[in-house]
Amino acid sequence: MTKDLAYYRMLPYEREWLPRDDESGRYFVACLKDIPEIYGTGETKQAALAVLWTAFDDQITWCLEEGVEIPEPSMARPSDHRTVEIVMEKIIAVPAGRVREAALTKAATRTGANTASYRTSKPLEFAELQQVA
Repeated sequence: MTKDLAYYRMLPYEREWLPRDDESGRYFVACLKDIPEIYGTGETKQAALAVLWTAFDDQITWCLEEGVEIPEPSMARPSDHRTVEIVMEKIIAVPAGRVREAALTKAATRTGANTASYRTSKPLEFAELQQVA
């Protein structure tokens, strides 16, 4: 990937918020931990963040034009290839009376205090779901 402005915008730079009070009043300073010379100030966090990203774009563009090294975030960047484990549960919704009957044979348990949703302790086949319902 080409290391251009878009590349550096995508990196997960960690921000730091510094509330300040002085003779002009209360304001916020938003800065990047890995590039402390880039910061933004504003009356609100949103305003400080907008100024920060404008300063970021200006600084990175200048560094790219002048060939100055740009520090990347010190935190580990997640790889593009990750493994995700998904655990699926079958949820059934039936009248409470029918679940009490099913609980005797299927060990069904409530999933929420005020809902009529129940979860079984073992996977059920579609035919079994029809029988419980």
